[in-house]
Amino acid sequence: MQKKTVLLIDDDENFAKLVALNLESTGKYEVCLVSRTSDNFHEVYNVMPDVILLDVVIGEVDGFRFAQDIKANDDLKHIPIIFVTALVKSDEVKEIEKFFGDIPYLIKPVTTDQLVVEIDKY
Repeated sequence: MQKKTVLLIDDDENFAKLVALNLESTGKYEVCLVSRTSDNFHEVYNVMPDVILLDVVIGEVDGFRFAQDIKANDDLKHIPIIFVTALVKSDEVKEIEKFFGDIPYLIKPVTTDQLVVEIDKY
């Protein structure tokens, strides 16, 4: 069984490392971490992941805008995105549903089981 490649984009390095460790310990995933907001788009091209786990707030970059850029790019729009965020208020939920009705989101703290269920949908 080939491992899925997951690109995790989150500016909280401790959270990202913990998620990567937990996902990789399942034996089902290879996780690439990006915490530097300026490298995100370039990193998606380099990795060409099976799934992107994306924080809504990633430094100076808005995760919503970044997701829009991915979905507007012909080379990348096929890559599924799962938002993983601690900052979900009612207006943000409305924004997610308005622009990304088909993009799932998970609220931090998130369990490995929750992540596996979402990732395995793709």
